[in-house]
Amino acid sequence: MTVVRRAAPVRRGPLSEWHRRRGARMVPAGEWPATYGDVQRERSAARERVAIVDAGPFDRIALDGALEAPPPAPRHEPGCVTEGRIDGRDAELWTLTDRSSLLVAPGADAASAASLAAAAAALGARAADVSSRYATFILAGPRSAALLEEVFPVDLRAVAPREIAFGPLARVTATVARMGTGAVAAFTVLVARDEAEYLWESLLRVGERHGIVPAGAAALAGDR
Repeated sequence: MTVVRRAAPVRRGPLSEWHRRRGARMVPAGEWPATYGDVQRERSAARERVAIVDAGPFDRIALDGALEAPPPAPRHEPGCVTEGRIDGRDAELWTLTDRSSLLVAPGADAASAASLAAAAAALGARAADVSSRYATFILAGPRSAALLEEVFPVDLRAVAPREIAFGPLARVTATVARMGTGAVAAFTVLVARDEAEYLWESLLRVGERHGIVPAGAAALAGDR
């Protein structure tokens, strides 16, 4: 009798081929860049100018209704990103409106999104797995705000840490939050998967005069 062993499904980001063509080494859990080969250069860009990171894999669960749960679960706070733990994992809750939010956690395996959705549903919110609908970019570094101000019609000076802003980013509908990565100033951008490559390349073009460097997850390791 022949036993067929099925390989575990590989989670792929929308830009996986873009990264591979440029020599990226991928993170173990999926098709997202760990580094393009020079971690120190990427890390320096994140601290001194600006680096752009295609971050993942993430489980993303859309919630209808408030996630009302005691700590350590992230708290429901409209217009803000809060952190906590749910389903045994570190997670962020992006509360977009009074009733709608996005629960985001690092993807563990092929079943982890379903597990996260079930955990959220047990806390009283209607939950749907939307992991494949979005891409997540991180713009890190002291020039990140200046870059965004060229293509995002929102006064970022009025956006407090962990507050969410909505608007057309380089003519693409996006959700942006001012986030901190330890010593590194940063913004996290959520964009529809189908528009991810266009936005990525647009930010790289605009960012040239700011010294932008595409970076992998290793550039921010230890700072998030």
